[in-house]
This record gives sequence, C-alpha cells and structure tokens, in this order.
Amino acid sequence: MRMVKLGMAAVLATAVCSSLWAQAPVEIGKHRREVASVAFSPDGKTIASGSYDETIKLWDAGGGGAPKATLTGHKGSVQGLAFSPDGSKLASCEMYKLVKLWDVASGKELASVEGHEGSVTGIAFSPTGKTIVTVSKDHTLKLWDALKLAPQGTLAGHRWEIQGVAYFPDGKRIASADDGGFVMVWDAVTKKQKLATGVEGAPQLSIAVSPDGKTIASGGNDSIRFWDAATGKEIRRIESPQTNALAFSPDGKSLVAGTQDGPVKVYDTATGAQRASLEAHERPVLAVAVSPDGKWIASGSMDYTVRLWAMP
Repeated sequence: MRMVKLGMAAVLATAVCSSLWAQAPVEIGKHRREVASVAFSPDGKTIASGSYDETIKLWDAGGGGAPKATLTGHKGSVQGLAFSPDGSKLASCEMYKLVKLWDVASGKELASVEGHEGSVTGIAFSPTGKTIVTVSKDHTLKLWDALKLAPQGTLAGHRWEIQGVAYFPDGKRIASADDGGFVMVWDAVTKKQKLATGVEGAPQLSIAVSPDGKTIASGGNDSIRFWDAATGKEIRRIESPQTNALAFSPDGKSLVAGTQDGPVKVYDTATGAQRASLEAHERPVLAVAVSPDGKWIASGSMDYTVRLWAMP
C-alpha cells in the first residue's frame, strides 16, 4: 500500500470515498529511534510521542511537518505519556525510573521525581486531573500529586513486573497488568486491592478500561482477553499476535491493538471480530491511542515513525 502525506481534511475526505483509502495513514513524524508511547491531547489537536531517543515530541494532529515542540530531559526510553484532562500538562515516565511533568504550552519541565526501584513502564492521569499513577518493573504502583509529583502512596500486591496501567472513568479504581499473567483492580482512595484475575504464566503486556468502566481488556503474547471489571470473570478471548498496546474508542465499540508483527488491529468489542488490520509500519507497533472524537488512531512503532489512521 502506497503511503501518502495528507492533511487531516484530505484524509477524512478520502476515507469517506473509499474503504481502501481509509486505511492509508499519514506519517505524522519520525524520531531518531523507536517510538514507545503516544497520546492525544484532550482537544484532539496534538499528538505526543515518546521515544527510545529520550525525547518527547508534540505534533500537530493535522498531519505532517516538523514537531511543534521537542521536550528533553529524560535519560532513557520514554515508556509512557499521559495528558491531564484539561490538556495543560503532560506526564511522562522512562526506563531509568524518572517520572516527569511538563507544561504543554511552554514545554517547560514542571517537576521530576525518581521514586520507583525499577523501570517505569506506564503512567496515567486520574479523570479529576489531581493524581498521577505510575507502574514499574519493581512490582508496584505509585500515586503522585499532579502539581509537584509529591508521593501519595504505594500500591503493592503484584508478584511480577507490571506492564500497564489505566484509570477507570470514575477515577475511583485503577487497573494494572503484569507479565506473570495477572490483572488487578485497586481502590484509588484506600489503595487496597479490590480484584485479582488472570491466567498465571500468560504474560499480560498491555491494558485498557472501557469507557463505561464495565470491561477491562488486556493484551498478551498470543491473545487479547476481556474481563468483567466487577467479577474478574473472563468474558472473551481473541487470538492475536503479541499485543504491546491497547486503546478503546470513546464509544466503547472498538478496541485498537498495537501488535508485535506490525499491523494496527481494530476489533469489534461486542463480537470480538476483527474490523481491520492497518498495515504500513515496518516493525512492531509499541503504542496506540484513539482521538477524543473517536475518528483517528495514532500509532508509534519500532520503525521510528508516528502514524495517523482514520478509524475504520
């Protein structure tokens, strides 16, 4: 498939005209090394990407051109990114334990902290914007205030390296997944474990919570599993290549997966059927995000690129 560089409006027009063209991505930009994380701003106008090159780049979601800003200061691969709900701040984490907070408008670093004893593998902002959660290979979750990254507590219970984290929409619970095969749900206020489920020996490498808070999706080496968030019961299992990243669409009807074999896959959450396999990346996809309006998918890959797709 020939890749074309188009503006947002042009991509939308071609998507309406043809299902084939709906799968033609825009190359938003490129890092000097692998892209490990991506995130949309709440207004959908900016895409942030974090890379093994130790930088964060802010791109115009309209497609193409130089980055609007490049944020430097990390000492290792930027493993996770999360915008605050109002879009004014960006939180980031890296493989060498650092967690940072940035002012989006100026690109200024607001705070930096080293609290974990291992690589920090994931990060999320609470829906209120007051708290940030991080997870690490040290088997813990940590909570931080969103002003100066002051520590607010540690959640312990995982026996394996934690690979992903997500807040529930109500902000009262947090979901995490580890490479021992377990998915856990935590009370964000009491910091106590509410639920543990999974399949021991089946590593869970990514996690996402549905917009209605009723379902948790986790991605592993050979499948994606859907769990009932209240009971922990497995609802559905989809055979899939190694799934490095997951993101629900805002309406909850689609689940987007970044896979080890290269395509970005889109699944129907009601049936588990694959809606699309979006192919352009030349190496594994490590990160995916869905725009707030549900019309666009951003992906980051080991081929150094950040790409934008129309949602199938």
